[in-house]
Amino acid sequence: MGTLLGVTPEWKIIGEASDGAEAVRKAKEIQPDLVLLDVDLPTLNGFEVARQLKVAVPNAKIVFVAAENSREMAVAALGAGALGFVLKSQVVSELLVAINAVLNDKPFVSKGIALSD
Repeated sequence: MGTLLGVTPEWKIIGEASDGAEAVRKAKEIQPDLVLLDVDLPTLNGFEVARQLKVAVPNAKIVFVAAENSREMAVAALGAGALGFVLKSQVVSELLVAINAVLNDKPFVSKGIALSD
């Protein structure tokens, strides 16, 4: 994803983590504007990381990237404090759009996931 994010010069990757606990620790230290989270992280899952980040780094916007295409997963991500939910299968076409939306305080959910009935 780093290559994809590098196409926008005003964005800079300032940290990466290999598990949920490290993500929380680094985010507290770095205080990023945006956090991209995988749902399936070791030690703490992405939902728990998001909940902790909403307290520890309240100004950070959160975008989840997930393999599972389900309404329930997207609802859980948004309920944990994320503004964005992008399917891994749609990263190339939707991630930059999602980040732009979220940085402008607009929610984003991958196409094909209906949040309302």
